[in-house]
Amino acid sequence: MAWYSASMYRLSSLHDRIRLQETACARAQEYLHDADVPVWQIDPNELAHRVIELGLPLSDDPDKAKACCIDACRRLHAKMLRDAISAHLGDDVKHVRLVRLLLISPESLENLGDIADNFTDCYWGDDDPDGDLLLYPTSCFNRADLAVALDAGAKVVHGYEFAYPRSVSNDPLPRGWCGYRTARKGYALQRDVASVIWAASVMREIRRNNGDLAYTLAHCRIA
Repeated sequence: MAWYSASMYRLSSLHDRIRLQETACARAQEYLHDADVPVWQIDPNELAHRVIELGLPLSDDPDKAKACCIDACRRLHAKMLRDAISAHLGDDVKHVRLVRLLLISPESLENLGDIADNFTDCYWGDDDPDGDLLLYPTSCFNRADLAVALDAGAKVVHGYEFAYPRSVSNDPLPRGWCGYRTARKGYALQRDVASVIWAASVMREIRRNNGDLAYTLAHCRIA
């Protein structure tokens, strides 16, 4: 069934983008409600594809409309996955936690020189991070090292920490995050991005365990 709209969605408008995302979420909820498998066995990208197949509303930017739909479906899926896991582990489990982060730009990394290797080797081994940013929790640093990093141009910012059980570096995902495979932790600047990356990583872990959520919860750190 195609989506029909009395007027064209103009995606330069925040109001229209929100309307489009709400419509996408409604369609995704219908699909998830009718699905005969639990949410942890439904790939969020496949969910978005199914919703898009129904037909997007008329818009002045079809590519942006598709991106808005994919983003809305991923966030909805992440929320439902959190709810499903909370039902097993308890509502007091925090899947995404507020944390202070050190944001190191490529320029700052270059300015740090050999010291940058000390940071990465000391805290994360030789693990090259996934994602598009370089983020570290400030709790990893002593005052002297933190001062050196700040002098080199790094910044202390508020962000979010989440479990990162499996690498999703090859998945088409939003920007603004960093994941460490060895530490099995990820960091993001925005809560929505943290939730989406967390869900993608957890879904990969669950698939590795043949879709068995109970086994994954018992043997893997995913929250």
